[in-house]
Amino acid sequence: MVGVNVANARQAAGLIRGSLSTGLSVHLVPEVIVDADAPEIAVGIDGEAPTMPTPVHCTIRHAALRVRVPRNRPGVPAPRARVDWTRLRKLSVPGWRPMPSDRAVAPGPRGPKEPAR
Repeated sequence: MVGVNVANARQAAGLIRGSLSTGLSVHLVPEVIVDADAPEIAVGIDGEAPTMPTPVHCTIRHAALRVRVPRNRPGVPAPRARVDWTRLRKLSVPGWRPMPSDRAVAPGPRGPKEPAR
């Protein structure tokens, strides 16, 4: 919770400049209840300013917000190559020699073969 209490423009400017001020208080708490003399107060929720009846109860709930983002978004490193565990196991065995079936086969010519002339 961040609370700001300023009496004049000079104190507000001091907060903006970052100078030490008694008008700023920061507390780490799981719940805050805001009460006022008015029956409703303006609150800030995600950039909007609705009015809510007092007292206003604000709580923090673990994992209450799920954010879904695209898999191919900017700034995400490319996935690492998959490990061929079978080949790795065979390579770890002493004396193992690749069989013709284990070797990578180069692709052959595409299409049917032409008869010899």
